[in-house]
Amino acid sequence: MSPCSWSDVPRRRPRSSLPALAMNPVESPQVRWPDFIASDPEVLGGKPVVRGTRLAVEFLLGLFAAGWTQQQLLENYRGLTPEALRAVFAYAAEVLGEETLIPVRSRSA
Repeated sequence: MSPCSWSDVPRRRPRSSLPALAMNPVESPQVRWPDFIASDPEVLGGKPVVRGTRLAVEFLLGLFAAGWTQQQLLENYRGLTPEALRAVFAYAAEVLGEETLIPVRSRSA
């Protein structure tokens, strides 16, 4: 695999061209991620987790990336709710929206 270059990074559309709801998912009336996501240095080394569980945001996103469905997650992790799963995505969207992204290679490279 060849090294990643800046020309490989997809260009984002300006925020003004996105639907209003997509511009700030945290203000969506459906979910407020701070109501569902917490970070405590005593739980998983401070990684953000779904409140009341030890399920890290990173872990849940990884399961979705591996092909798990919302239904499978809800059936296998009884502490989760559909709202908590939406909060996981709202949290990730806000964190990524505040970061400067740099190209990285795949772990398999």
